[in-house]
Amino acid sequence: MARILPAMVVALGLQSVAAPQLTPAPAVLSPPPIALVTSQAYLKASNTGLVDLFGQAVAMSGDTLVVGAMEEDSLATGVNGDQANDGAPSSGAAYVFVRTGTSWSQQGYIKASNTNAEDAFGTAVAVSGDTIVVGAWLEDSSSTGVGGPQGNDPFEASGAGTAYVFERQGGTWSQSSYLKASNTGSADTFGSTVAICGDTVVVGAPDEASQATGVGGDQADDSAYGAGAAYVFLRHGGSWVQQAYLKASNTDAGDHFGGSLALCGNLLVVGAADESSDATGVDGDGDDDSAPEAGAAYVFARNGATWSQLAYLKGSSTDAMDYFGQGVALAGDTVVAGAPWEDSQAIGIGGDSTDDSLSGAGAAWAFDLGLDPWSDLGFALAGVNGLPDLAGTGTLEAGSPGALTLAHANASAPALLFVSLSGTPTPFKGGTLVPVPVAFSLGLLTDAAGIASLPFVWPAGVPDALPLYFQCAILDPAVPQGVALSNALLAVTP
Repeated sequence: MARILPAMVVALGLQSVAAPQLTPAPAVLSPPPIALVTSQAYLKASNTGLVDLFGQAVAMSGDTLVVGAMEEDSLATGVNGDQANDGAPSSGAAYVFVRTGTSWSQQGYIKASNTNAEDAFGTAVAVSGDTIVVGAWLEDSSSTGVGGPQGNDPFEASGAGTAYVFERQGGTWSQSSYLKASNTGSADTFGSTVAICGDTVVVGAPDEASQATGVGGDQADDSAYGAGAAYVFLRHGGSWVQQAYLKASNTDAGDHFGGSLALCGNLLVVGAADESSDATGVDGDGDDDSAPEAGAAYVFARNGATWSQLAYLKGSSTDAMDYFGQGVALAGDTVVAGAPWEDSQAIGIGGDSTDDSLSGAGAAWAFDLGLDPWSDLGFALAGVNGLPDLAGTGTLEAGSPGALTLAHANASAPALLFVSLSGTPTPFKGGTLVPVPVAFSLGLLTDAAGIASLPFVWPAGVPDALPLYFQCAILDPAVPQGVALSNALLAVTP
């Protein structure tokens, strides 16, 4: 990903200060015939053992692959410890592999910092760039929040669960954080599912028992066993903090909300495969529990630092025991939810979903959220004309037109447009700069009305679901800091 933005600078002609007409990059070549697909590698653990379940969970980012082995037995802790000491049955492990060209090698053997038997470290894994998250759904510590005591007495909070964050510097991995729920409880299975996108981590606890609904509800009301929850963590200044506590809008015992996760930019999908409503489609009646284990999926969106539920998704032909939401996926504003026990005899796309003559055949539904790819994150710093406003337009689809427009800025003033793949709010010139680290900056010049416009045609070849952060700094001698800042924008490619 780090190589993408410089390439975009060249492809889009962004080196010009005078708001150039942008041109698309060369078209991506069509994929080769399927007959050319070959096996590249056969990967095993460096300490293969009986019933280790290596491959229970896998995740990949670029040329980095993580494989979980939740039943691995070593008593080692941390990174690259003693793999031969099988003194902690089913403690679990994760293995990091890297690819150079077509060759793979193992880069790390990862264990928890508080390894104990039956923790199942490696139940779930996720990776984004140089950051890995590993879930251990049966870890027993009673700690809460981020970085608490890592005791592991099985009598503390049996099966509460934990997630661990590891970061890579050069080729070396180390544990950077130990994540627990803000309302840790026995048998919550926090860490059963994990997801990461940039500086955001989400951890699912499908057996959490609170009766709360929505975002930020009462975490202490444990009257709905197995209702489930999801927890959002944000990396800020090198540290992790919990940003949100998410529940379904129709919380019920045994729904197992958080049993699947998909995260992309400011969108999150949470599956609850045991949810029992008879609703169909989008935003139906979630309180009619007449279809046990029909399943549901919930879409949440973040605006600034605030999360809210955007949609409640069901299949078009809801039936009991379909387990809709058992698996979920998200790319751009498209959501897919699988229902592995759906019973229709239909084949292909758009068939009759009401023909329940083939038990457990399974199905998947795709939903188009129809969202604007541009999100206003705030953080403007006033200049002489008030708050400068940066706005983005366009679908960000290959070949489509769009524009970035700066308004309400100082007249006839130099400005810099900062662009990054990461949004890390950082103090800057008396305000906050969000696109950090800055991948590149582009010089602009406002007109007599304090406006600068950058039209473009979006190039081909930009990856799907790529987050891009934008913000302008405008020279403004009339204010004490000498600089005004626009609001920050997040754009996510479809």
